[in-house]
Amino acid sequence: SRYLNYLDQDSSLYQLLQYATYDLDGQTIYPSHTCNAHTSLMTGTYPDQHGLIGNVYYDQNERISQKNISADLIDQKTLFEIAGEHGKKT
Repeated sequence: SRYLNYLDQDSSLYQLLQYATYDLDGQTIYPSHTCNAHTSLMTGTYPDQHGLIGNVYYDQNERISQKNISADLIDQKTLFEIAGEHGKKT
């Protein structure tokens, strides 16, 4: 990647980028909020599949907006769960 040319070759970041998997051209999902974007990244699915569409959700039972998103709201398995099912450690 052209960005590596700007890093000191002895730096930790340079060393990490030499051996890590990364994408400098990634695109976010819509709507692009932190919670649902991270959930899409960790499940490999879109918000309409994993169930989180923003950083806040409306609790129909309590009739209030909740800012504390729980993992219980995710309708898909995460990459960590799938890896664990295949005997992998993350």
